[in-house]
Parts: sequence; structure tokens; C-alpha cells
Amino acid sequence: MAERLTTVGRNLLASHQGNGTHLQVDKIVLAYVPGQSPSDVIDPGRRLPPTDQIIDWFDVTHDGYMSPDMVVYSLYMDATVGPFTFNTLYAVASGENNAVVMIVTLPDTPKIADDPGEGVRGQPMVRNTVLVYDDAAAITNVTVEAEAWQFAYENATTEVRGLGEVATEAEAITGNDKWRWITPFTLHKYIAAWWEALDLNLSWDAITKKPEKYPPASHKHDYSELTGFGNAATRLIGTANSNIPDMGFYGRDLSSIGYQEIPGGLLIQWGWSVGPDTGSNKTKTITFPVAFKEAFVAHSSLVNNHGNTVEGLGVLSLENTNMVITKTGDNPVQNVYWFAIGKSYG
Repeated sequence: MAERLTTVGRNLLASHQGNGTHLQVDKIVLAYVPGQSPSDVIDPGRRLPPTDQIIDWFDVTHDGYMSPDMVVYSLYMDATVGPFTFNTLYAVASGENNAVVMIVTLPDTPKIADDPGEGVRGQPMVRNTVLVYDDAAAITNVTVEAEAWQFAYENATTEVRGLGEVATEAEAITGNDKWRWITPFTLHKYIAAWWEALDLNLSWDAITKKPEKYPPASHKHDYSELTGFGNAATRLIGTANSNIPDMGFYGRDLSSIGYQEIPGGLLIQWGWSVGPDTGSNKTKTITFPVAFKEAFVAHSSLVNNHGNTVEGLGVLSLENTNMVITKTGDNPVQNVYWFAIGKSYG
């Protein structure tokens, strides 16, 4: 952050001091100047920026003297002002042809405004500029001592000291800003609710297999020293060799046309289909619920048939995605029930 009295401002102060008149600084202009760094040295000959960089003109909210040679001008913006981002503050004397008296450069500073539709609660903000010049209070006719609130330059955040505000319960739950506070009561309330939801019993009596003797508080154990777990404590959960399987890794569909993957890579599939139902149509293609990596064997059996004649059925071909069944006679087949076994991709 940098702050400077301009050449125009210094000349106006000297002129009014010599004439016994008063200089009135009554406007603060906020602007966003692209490419500006708050550490840059401010040119004392600098004037107001182009119109497209000016955010708005504001009346000075309050002025007060800190000493006979030091006057502070303050701008207070309530939660309805914004939203915008600014990085420069100009103190202006509108009665002197909008002469720029002081310039303050800042880091990019967002001003958040109330937006009930989006659930956003704006923040109030105070910004100041301090004029230092011999007999500044007399020249500017500032006769009221500066108030304490004029020196709170920032809202408090995790990086900046300043003013703070207590969050509502809804804001505490949402947790989408870093400058509002929560009370110990609210903190306790939500930690207690979270802990209750875990439903853990961590009482001493509930802990099983407690050792009879306890080593010093600061110590380490290699996993090989763990007992009571066999070699399970050294294995990962997964589907690779030596992993402990989680059955959630293995696909299944336990409907009438379904499949089950089995640890080790085996896949069993089953189902039923309407069979070849005319004398001339002797084959039927059945698509598996999932594809095999490699199909081993398939079998089909006749359960229901038209009339009292039993037809012979067999598997004509077997692919990874389907099989073709065929009948030996000319009688139509009503329903065919089948199963297949092979390797899975899992």
C-alpha cells in the first residue's frame, strides 16, 4: 500500500494557507487501474484515471484531525454497496475543479454486496486517506477529532487484522467466507452434532485387546510386530495378487438373466430365452449380459416345449459376447434355459 500528496494538492494547501482560506476535500473516487502494484511509487503529478477505470464517486463520510498537522478522510460503505474490485483511492476537492489532493494505491480489494437471491451477505468496509501537511487541520477547517472507527482499515481475515462480524448459523454451515466469526456456542453445537452422527463408543471399557503394559508415549512399531492379524496387516485391499479382496470390486446381477464375477477371475452367467419356435428355424443367438474375456463352456437345456415332443438342443458356437444354440428336430421350442462359464475382465 502506498499513499502520496499530489503536486496539485500541495500547491492548493500552500495557496489556501497563504490566503487564509480553507481547502475542502469532499469526494473520494474509487478506481481499478490495470497493471498497478501497491508497491509502485506514486507519481505526484498523477490525476484522475480515464472514465472506464473509475468505479464510482463517493462523498467523504467523515473527516477528523489526528494532530494539527494530520487529517484523516474516511469513506464508509455499507453491505449494500458493490460488488466491485478496486485498487486505487483518490481524495478529491470538487470545488477546485475536481483536483486530486491525495492518492492511495491498494492490493486488489473486493467489495462484496448483499445478494439475497444467491445467499450472499455483503460486508461493510472503511477506507481512509491521511493528509499530512503543516497546519493541515487549520487549512482544511477540520475541527473534529478523528474517531476510533476511522483507523480500522480492513475487515479481519486469516491474513489481516481488523474488524469482524459474527456469522449466522447458515453461514457457519456453508463456510464460504473467511472473515466472519463463529461463537464458541455455535462451534460446540456443530461439533457435537457431527460427533453424535458418528455414533462411536470410545469409552475405555469398550476398547478390546488392551495391552497389560504400556510402552513410553514416544515410540514406534514396525508392522511386522502387529499380532493377531496374521499377514493381513501387511496387505492392501484390491484385486491384484496378494491383495485382500473387497466383494464390492466384483460385478453381479442376480436377476433371472444375470451374472456373478468371482475372485480369481471366474465369471458365471445364466438366463433364459425364447427358443427356435418354427420347424425351419433351428438356431437362436443368445447375447450374454456382459462380455467374457474368454468363454470356456456353455450349456442349454429345454424346459418348456410346444406339444409333447421333446427336442434335442445343443450349443452350435460360443463367442465371448454370445452363443448360438441349435435344435436337432423340426418341432418348435418354447423356452430355453442356459448358463455359461469363462474368464472375467476383473
